Amino acid sequence: MISLACSLLLALSVPTGAQDVAPLVHLTFERNLDNAGSLGGAARFEDYAAGEEAGFSLGPWGWCLDNTAASRHGGSTATDPPAGSAVAVEDPALDTLGSYTITCWFRQAPGTTESVARLFCKLGLLDILPHRSGVSLGIGEGATKVIKTVPSAVPMADPGEWAFAALALDAQALKARLSVGTLRSAPQAGAEVEVPPAPPGKPGPLTIANAFNIRPFRGWMDNVRVYDRALASEEVAAVYQADIGAAKTAPLLADMVGGHADPRRALFRPSDICFSTRWQNDESLPVMQAFHVTRDLWTYGSKKEYADKIKALGMTYEGTLNGMWAAANGLPQPEHEGDTTGRAYDVDGMKYIPTWMRGWKQKVPNYIGCCNHPDFRALFRKGGEELIAAGVDAIHVDDWAMNAVWCRVAGTCFCEHCMAGFREYLKQHLTAEQLTQAGIGDLGTFDYAAYVREHDGVRNADEYRKRYRELTLSPQFTDFQIGSLRRFFRESGAHIDEVAGRHVPISVNNQFGDGGADFSYPYCADLHDFQVGEKFRDDMASHILACKLAEGIGMWQVISPMPYRLGPTYAGLATTYALGQLYLVPWDIYMGVEPNGPPLPRFFGSQEDFGPYYDLIHAHPELFDDYAAPALVGVLVNLDEPKRQETLALCERLVRLGIPYRVVVGAAKYARIPLRAEEIAQLPTVIALSPPETFCTEDQAAIKEALASRCVRLLEPNANLDGRGLSVLRVEGPEGVIAIPRVKPGPPLSAVIHVVNWDLTADGSSVEEYGSVTVSLTQPAMWGEVTGARLYEPGNVEGTDLAVESHPNSVRLTIPRLRTWAIIHLQTQ
Repeated sequence: MISLACSLLLALSVPTGAQDVAPLVHLTFERNLDNAGSLGGAARFEDYAAGEEAGFSLGPWGWCLDNTAASRHGGSTATDPPAGSAVAVEDPALDTLGSYTITCWFRQAPGTTESVARLFCKLGLLDILPHRSGVSLGIGEGATKVIKTVPSAVPMADPGEWAFAALALDAQALKARLSVGTLRSAPQAGAEVEVPPAPPGKPGPLTIANAFNIRPFRGWMDNVRVYDRALASEEVAAVYQADIGAAKTAPLLADMVGGHADPRRALFRPSDICFSTRWQNDESLPVMQAFHVTRDLWTYGSKKEYADKIKALGMTYEGTLNGMWAAANGLPQPEHEGDTTGRAYDVDGMKYIPTWMRGWKQKVPNYIGCCNHPDFRALFRKGGEELIAAGVDAIHVDDWAMNAVWCRVAGTCFCEHCMAGFREYLKQHLTAEQLTQAGIGDLGTFDYAAYVREHDGVRNADEYRKRYRELTLSPQFTDFQIGSLRRFFRESGAHIDEVAGRHVPISVNNQFGDGGADFSYPYCADLHDFQVGEKFRDDMASHILACKLAEGIGMWQVISPMPYRLGPTYAGLATTYALGQLYLVPWDIYMGVEPNGPPLPRFFGSQEDFGPYYDLIHAHPELFDDYAAPALVGVLVNLDEPKRQETLALCERLVRLGIPYRVVVGAAKYARIPLRAEEIAQLPTVIALSPPETFCTEDQAAIKEALASRCVRLLEPNANLDGRGLSVLRVEGPEGVIAIPRVKPGPPLSAVIHVVNWDLTADGSSVEEYGSVTVSLTQPAMWGEVTGARLYEPGNVEGTDLAVESHPNSVRLTIPRLRTWAIIHLQTQ
């Protein structure tokens, strides 16, 4: 197999002349086909197969030609369909070439079979196809075509390497010579061979990487030059050395920070320390100070004097409402009749208690409110007004999904306001024919509660829950209730803002790492300012997913842990901060409920257990603030058709491979999260976890526009990512250790690497301690010149210098001892 890494230079014998002779053609593929050679102008793409268009991707010199979308490498039988693309350069000066030299770098795609593939073709003049021991050079066409083997002195580069090749042909001497090299070895010239005279030139393009869809080269190419004479060996060496020197100008990782600037991200700093004292109490104040808290979130109570105490300590204060607000003002019995607090009730007329609260001992149970009911809406707004009067900076809404959550567990509200709203929904969304097909006569008197009994044969609420997904109008009723919830938050938020005379940020109890197939209620992700979500799962992958989805949406995620085991709590804290999100101090934490019983005792973490982590964050905000996640890969995710397990697995896989990435999120069915062509086009590679055709029309247009730039490679979810130059670091250590980079554009350029240990002890009470773990920067040019490194850890806020072990293809940094979390701060220039 021929490696993509080879550079081809065919050098014909003994030309003389200036060492600085300019090429006619010089293509560097820096996101364009501009010709920097003396002929000027630009080349063009010729596409032979839809979906297999060539484009641009990252290589050792910045951007390069990427023809990896071609469905095959080589091949020319009559049954082979068209494949791939070509780059065509056309100029009369090329039609009459006599002597010439062509130089280039090329690298074959991983997994391609050994087959003859075309690098260059000019009909009648030249046809160049590389192989392991040289190139085949075709001269002439049709029956008069002569094919000569021009040998190399050394074999072409191994698969996976970039190869340099230079072919020079002397038309007077009728000889050709090939020189080959790699990034690590200078070119060596092979033996000269005799060649026949070329036929008279014909108009037509010089094509690169393909011609007439026959024998496409499936891989990458860069720095293509065409000279109008045969270069001498020393001139070939000069071309090679110029390229080797330029290879250090690869794009810096700090330049690969993209995404859109969502204003919601201005609400916090990455070094913020968040705390939730669930109820207003003075006992929590010294604890907050000990943990260096900057944000008090999710606190019940509207006493202004308490909010003032929090603010006097330099913190912000977030008050709390919930989806059962003012339930205590209602009636204790489950029947809804006579209750004036606007509770939701089922098809039997019984109010709902959240399943996790049914064993709680309360005088009046926490019956859920109905977001369509005027009485509940009024009570909720009044609660918001009281919080504004108390001086809150933000408002949290617990148990926020209300009517929408009951859709998910097959229990929706059948109050008269929901019935009236559903009638209006059906009027707007169903045609007369569809209403008739559904068995609906007079829509003006239509009662959905009666309909499910009479038309669907539902006898009671228990049967409704069991049969919910098969009932005739369940899809429409679900859609109506989710829409109602969105309207509730839009209108309630607008009212609170009007009362406050400013925008009051709203957060909800949610996170996207633990949920079911739909990522746990993404319906209002465009309406809420941030999320403070209780996290039941304590594994690495779900923490990564929660943080990366929030990042892709453009919002903050604050994780509220459930520390059943301390080991994964430590690792979860470190991972969350490493990914640019926030983690509640594990103190006064909800831990779930006993089966059909009361809440479990709340968790109060000690200063001994968690203090060193927050001491580190507090002591070094400069290691967190202003840093962002670089991305060489985008993961395309449609929230309207979520694939949770696939997204979970891919996010973890990319982290383990050391590939920096961003989740590119689109949604239109409920939350509107638009795809942006400019954001997608910033990413050299995009993995279509959600196929483009699943997105709405506007988002499909954004994808199409980004792909039209040819700067984006669209890959299938199962694509082989090896050998694409996407991995920027590697952990030389146990499988449970991951490394996450964050960068800050310069000057001066700065980068940090968070190393997190998820290898737990047998009982989960801590993590395994390792004596030595090495992080290798596998593409040094992308990091800049690393001049120093300093290590920070919980318990080591002063920091320790690390030795920088530099090699041509890597920089190694060894942590002498790893517990849970280490931060390596790189000094670069």
